Amino acid sequence: METDRDHDGILDADDTCPDEAAGTHPDPDRHGCAIPDEDGDGVLDADDACPGEAIGKVPDPSRNGCPFTDSDGDKITDVDDKCPTLAGPPNPFDPAKHGCPELARIAGNKIELLQPIAFEVDGEAIKDDSVPVLQAIATILKNLETARVRIDAHTDDKGSDDDNLDLSKRRAHSVAQWLVINGGINDSRLEIAGYGRSKPFAAGATSEQNRRIEIVILDSAP
Repeated sequence: METDRDHDGILDADDTCPDEAAGTHPDPDRHGCAIPDEDGDGVLDADDACPGEAIGKVPDPSRNGCPFTDSDGDKITDVDDKCPTLAGPPNPFDPAKHGCPELARIAGNKIELLQPIAFEVDGEAIKDDSVPVLQAIATILKNLETARVRIDAHTDDKGSDDDNLDLSKRRAHSVAQWLVINGGINDSRLEIAGYGRSKPFAAGATSEQNRRIEIVILDSAP
């Protein structure tokens, strides 16, 4: 006796899924089977970019069947965010930094550094962690085309005046050298100045605040 256990109109002998009705979305590759919806969100797996994750209350407009996931709350979905755990603005100019926090920006007549450039203790060698900041500076300088800048280096008040003045000059030179060698900036656009501990960041500033690099935008090069 021929049977149709799932009552989908396809006899069990011809039904690849005899206990699962084909329903309104039959699978063209499996006779008598429905196209699966693993996460049960109403978007069939065949059309679901996230078949194992339900679409949720806020769908991702760029990925069918996926939830809008934004771990850092910057309104850029994680799948498109190059820094999904660090909030940052959209970056149409550099897709590799889309959604990443700014490391440097133009503010008045300065290139403001939003993260400090770190050096080895009592030395001018730049720490590897500061390379992204230097890259951000180089990008800004390239956008400024021919503008010249002065790299000002400052130290804290530990040690003698002479030692701090020498250290600040060496650190300013290290930054300029990096921008020329690694950032592709013409050295004619760069000036350096070391102030040692003579110009603290502000009254009562911490040592970390006083140890800093400032970049002043000068007039455009001829």
